[in-house]
Amino acid sequence: MNSFIAHHGPVTGLEAHMNDPLLFSCSHDGTVRIWRLDTLQIFTRLDVGEKIYKMGLLSIAEFYIQTKKDILVYSLNQFYQFFSPVESETKRLMNCRAKGRQNRILGSTEDGSVRLFSPVTGLTLTIIYPMASFQVLTSFSYDIHQGRLLTVLTDGSVIVFNTTTNPCKAKELWSPSREDEQVNILLQVPVEFTTDEGPSFDNLVLAGLRNGQITLCEAAVCSLHEPIQAHEGAVMCLESCLNVSDSGKLLRDTVDRIVSGGTDQYVKVWSVVVQLERKKLFVNVTLVIKILLSSVPLFQILLSSVPLMLCMYSDIVCVALSENKEFRRRWPLVMYKLVPMNRTGRSSPGYVMPLQMSHPVDEDHTHELTALDKCPMINLVVTSGKDGFVKVWSRNNELLREMNFATPIYAVCFANDRGDILVGYGTNVCSVSVVNYLPIRLLKNLLDLGSYTYKKDIRELPVTFENRRETWLDLTKLKSYSLDIYNRRWQRLEEDVIQRLKHATEKTTTHRRFVIYIDGGTTKLIRKDLADRLLSWARGVNKSKSSKKRSYDLVKIAGESVNTSPTSNQSPESTENSQKLEFFYSENLLQVYPFEVGVTIRALESHLPKGPIVMRLLQERDLLKKEPIIAPDGYIPNSVIRKKFKLEKATPRWTEKEKPFELKPVCVICSYQFA
Repeated sequence: MNSFIAHHGPVTGLEAHMNDPLLFSCSHDGTVRIWRLDTLQIFTRLDVGEKIYKMGLLSIAEFYIQTKKDILVYSLNQFYQFFSPVESETKRLMNCRAKGRQNRILGSTEDGSVRLFSPVTGLTLTIIYPMASFQVLTSFSYDIHQGRLLTVLTDGSVIVFNTTTNPCKAKELWSPSREDEQVNILLQVPVEFTTDEGPSFDNLVLAGLRNGQITLCEAAVCSLHEPIQAHEGAVMCLESCLNVSDSGKLLRDTVDRIVSGGTDQYVKVWSVVVQLERKKLFVNVTLVIKILLSSVPLFQILLSSVPLMLCMYSDIVCVALSENKEFRRRWPLVMYKLVPMNRTGRSSPGYVMPLQMSHPVDEDHTHELTALDKCPMINLVVTSGKDGFVKVWSRNNELLREMNFATPIYAVCFANDRGDILVGYGTNVCSVSVVNYLPIRLLKNLLDLGSYTYKKDIRELPVTFENRRETWLDLTKLKSYSLDIYNRRWQRLEEDVIQRLKHATEKTTTHRRFVIYIDGGTTKLIRKDLADRLLSWARGVNKSKSSKKRSYDLVKIAGESVNTSPTSNQSPESTENSQKLEFFYSENLLQVYPFEVGVTIRALESHLPKGPIVMRLLQERDLLKKEPIIAPDGYIPNSVIRKKFKLEKATPRWTEKEKPFELKPVCVICSYQFA
């Protein structure tokens, strides 16, 4: 049993559609409402403005209504189909791609929830429930391989969700160290590179900060030398450039360029290359070209020249500009084509010039632009606005089709590489097939694609729903880490070491205190008393040698000094932390010692003459490798010695004939005298 409650007057007519699960109703309130019987929710409405007394369906595409003086006939222009219910107004739709995996559609709604849909069936695979603050999430980075979704909160921090469960579970919270390092936008950049073992792959997560920097937020194996100062103002837009493969049949799974936009009125294109340096993989982000939006006189008059949204594919850069507060006239979509330039008659690689492409003014949106997406396979760009229009553009900035939904549209994206469009329409997500909006002269491009674009159309089953999982998210219960990737790696290393040492010390029978030191990028365990003796002895020898100015350095091995420089295979971030004496407050189990401990041990073993002190230190260290037969105070019990050496029982020195000396009883005679 379900009740459709929406009319404000008597209901005067009900009709069910013959083919689709739709129910039509009319009322004296002057509206015709269409309900979906599969979701039991309102789908759309028609405002007539006067009382409606009767209605009926003439065919599958026409219906009529009767008012007091007129009979009106309407056509059902159903160019869209129902895709999925979302129970709230959709604010963001995003096509998430992954190498070797099925694509997924991400939808964010006004109530703060986030859903992951199958682009084939429209089923909700998993969901993120709204937080207590009900903030709308709009910036995402989704790694389908790892089942990890990153999103930005209103305070500039990043929260990490595990998408392998239903509902999704929040795992970590990454907080910036300073206010100007708060995150505005996230971008996932899949990159491919070559190592000694062959081709490899990594998913980079770049973050645009409020201080104008682009920094590496997360990566599996790659690192960034330092954040890139991309803009003088805040980074507002950050998108990757999709490219078509050489065959022209598929999209490339990796990205080599990104585009950014900031409040400094610049749009910049960057190249992203991963290189092997000193046996480590580093990301090199270099500027290709920058476009000053305010350099065009038209923008100075009508617009604020601040990019609202960006998208890029191949050599086309699309910029959606925001309105000017003084002149509220239009919200244009500006396109640039990056044209290679010639110098002295020869082509200069990497040098390009932006060629602006425009369209008539009356084709722009009349209200603010809300969404922008691209489809490189058929060279299309789609936009949506608060004016209720969804517009499709060609790569030459030519308006191909506009669709009126008669209500503000906040979210739109391409569902697949064939050009099907998803639109957030009210509390539902609707699908517009490419054959319904694309002109006939361009439909032949679909025939050239063949079956390549259908290979990822694989049905996915929803993740099993766990009804016992806690639905409300408490940010205070999450593990908090630094937003900086190097600090976060060190924090995770600390946690891992603590857990390992807890496990190791629980197995020991004696109450010993262990410490750790980082030697060559590897965390090693040693007894604290031995580490103290090694450290004090090494520093004492170093001090005495420097005072006597000897010709050789006792603790300099392979050209690296103990006091000043780390080992050659030690990472800079681990060196910086290991040089400081730090304590882990974990039941006094361990503390981090400087790397001089490891260098001293290697020096004692190979480079120095083994004197009495050195031999004693090495012998004590070697005892740790053997079974613990020595007590902590240095005493060896006789029972342990007999058990280890298996000594035979000693025979007594006497025989049966010769008995040992025994004391004989002594008789004492006592006399008493009575009075």
